[in-house]
Amino acid sequence: MALLPKPYADELVGSILLRGFRVSGLPLKRFLSAVYSAPRSRLAFVMTSGLDRIALLSGMDAEQLLLQHTVFPYTVAAMSEDARQRFLHKALALVPGVDCLGSLTKSVTHSTPFRRLCPLCVSREMGEFGESYWHRTHLLPGVLLCPEHGVALHRVASPTHACTPQSDPRLPHECTGSQESAQVAMPLLERIGTLSQQALDGPFPGGDALPARYEQLARVKGYVCGNGGVGSVFLANNLYRAYGANYLASVGSPFSPNALHAWPTLMTRPGAGPPFAPIKHILLTAFLEVAAKPDAPVCLYRTPGPKPQSSQRFDQKTAARLRRFMARHGDQGERFSTRELLTRWKAWSAYRHDRSLFPETNAAVAEFKQSNLAVRQVGRRPYWRTRLGLERARVKTIGSSDTG
Repeated sequence: MALLPKPYADELVGSILLRGFRVSGLPLKRFLSAVYSAPRSRLAFVMTSGLDRIALLSGMDAEQLLLQHTVFPYTVAAMSEDARQRFLHKALALVPGVDCLGSLTKSVTHSTPFRRLCPLCVSREMGEFGESYWHRTHLLPGVLLCPEHGVALHRVASPTHACTPQSDPRLPHECTGSQESAQVAMPLLERIGTLSQQALDGPFPGGDALPARYEQLARVKGYVCGNGGVGSVFLANNLYRAYGANYLASVGSPFSPNALHAWPTLMTRPGAGPPFAPIKHILLTAFLEVAAKPDAPVCLYRTPGPKPQSSQRFDQKTAARLRRFMARHGDQGERFSTRELLTRWKAWSAYRHDRSLFPETNAAVAEFKQSNLAVRQVGRRPYWRTRLGLERARVKTIGSSDTG
């Protein structure tokens, strides 16, 4: 049995295994087989199965290890209590080499493919412990500042995905990297770091009521349009400008400006559809809490949907189409109703509800009803289906008068 070192505060589970591997003197496969009591050749960094074994070997409780040394709390922070408990039981019962929670942790690993470190944290840990370790809070999506020291994090070339530590078994004090930077205002980055830390400590406040909370924050900030609704598209455009396309793409939350169904617009609508990744909740909350109020008046915001047509232009267009139809078809023996033609041109619904708004169409319809194209003609000829019967009646009347 390979004993593992006691975890430090906020140390990632992969860092615990990495430190244990470095001092074990064993080959990787033998070390992992001893830890998991099962064949294993790769070391999972942000989340792993067999937590009961790792907890036993490091002197911890399995649930404590899950909540304090993996990114699991972050990934379920925006879920309902039932969903969090369901995933908690699943995470504690994962079978090594069979089960995984990759669908949850990908929101972290895909956005932070490389590890990050804080130079001040490394310096403090070397003086206190004689070694450094990898922090959970430094590897969360969008977190570019150390939550403890407020300095920029450094990205190193060590991956956060499952990896072979023999190729890169380094700890932070043995690494050099480049400083993370983004064209995002410092207050926003600081708030993102604080909210991300809170997500590790517990669920977001609000739960199922989060869309209503976002709507309230948006109203307080001034994103209210003329009809009293939330100017969600206007809000999304300002959020896009505040973070920038590159930063949004780097955290796995891109969207197109002016899109009616971009994730910021959906998150401000009560009863919004599918659950959203934690980073999207954090980005929206930070923006609504920290960003300045909109410069342009929100009354210029147009309600999403097709732009209403001018009734005058619609009237002129419909009347012109009807007159062209009469000129083109003439009297070819085929008959039409007004409703049939206006429905074909998608004008019947508007016309029938308020005909006073369509004076030109009314005049064209009057002309149409006097033509031989109309099923029901006014003034000049009888109903076309009874024409033959009327002709016979007229002939019979003439014959009777001649006989008399």
